[in-house]
Amino acid sequence: DMRAIQQALYSLGHYDGPANGSLGPLTRAAIRKFQREMAFDETDTLTPRQTVYVICNAAQIARDPSSQNILGIMYATGLGVRLNIDLALEWLRTSSGRRYNKATYHLAVIYGTGIVLKSYRLCDIPRNLEQADQYLREAAAQGNGDAIAAWRKYGHLSPEARWRAIEDELLGN
Repeated sequence: DMRAIQQALYSLGHYDGPANGSLGPLTRAAIRKFQREMAFDETDTLTPRQTVYVICNAAQIARDPSSQNILGIMYATGLGVRLNIDLALEWLRTSSGRRYNKATYHLAVIYGTGIVLKSYRLCDIPRNLEQADQYLREAAAQGNGDAIAAWRKYGHLSPEARWRAIEDELLGN
């Protein structure tokens, strides 16, 4: 997602424009600055490997919660990095701890359903409905629209029924 890349480049001090998802002149200049800093060929576009580097640097060095959330999702799905559930949860918790409501919501869904990004099922995550509910309430309190909607729609159900309903909704059942 170009917005995520723009946010990461911004957090690293390379980008001053809006995170609008457009690969315009400001974004291209920021990419070149990042490539120069990392001793890559300056090409105006990021390779998949360079994209991983920009997200990792923004998460680790700049401590950008948006990038930390994305890095957690990358580790959970094996997207650009070796699949590692422990690192996925660590990065999501770090982002959530910085009050990034998307990460808090992702943690709720992972613990409640074992699903990431509405389609990836994680095998190594034991469901913990109490923890899932805690993260769901926290994400709603942080203003996450998906968490607010889920709590309004399913908050009256038992934890087992709530997370079964959320899982069915995520999977389109």
